Amino acid sequence: MGRKGLRIATEEKLKYARLCYEGKMSITEAGRQLNVSRSCIAKWTCLYKEHGELAFKDTGKNNVYTDELRKEAVLSYLKGEGSYIRIAAKYGLRSSTQLNRWVKMYNSGEDFSKRMSGGSRMKTSRTTTKEER
Repeated sequence: MGRKGLRIATEEKLKYARLCYEGKMSITEAGRQLNVSRSCIAKWTCLYKEHGELAFKDTGKNNVYTDELRKEAVLSYLKGEGSYIRIAAKYGLRSSTQLNRWVKMYNSGEDFSKRMSGGSRMKTSRTTTKEER
């Protein structure tokens, strides 16, 4: 659900990821208890498997990935080394959707160094008259 969606405490995510990874609870049961999808629990479990507890540390900001890492992750997926979720977990991506976008970019021949703009900002202010306000 992204950063603004339903928030589950990091400790809870870690607890359920560990239980599923160790085989003490099924992914389906964990999803029922937390009222989240199976894919969400599967993602947490993959993250825990690849990076342990560090995978759940929230930095409070968006991650920035190098072009080399992007290409490596895309090629890993295209070689059939795993699903979007597994490859995203392997490379420490927050979302498999991001990997999906990179694969589409790669397949359409777009360059990874092309950065998306967050929009434009007004560089200088303009003086307004009282009528305009």
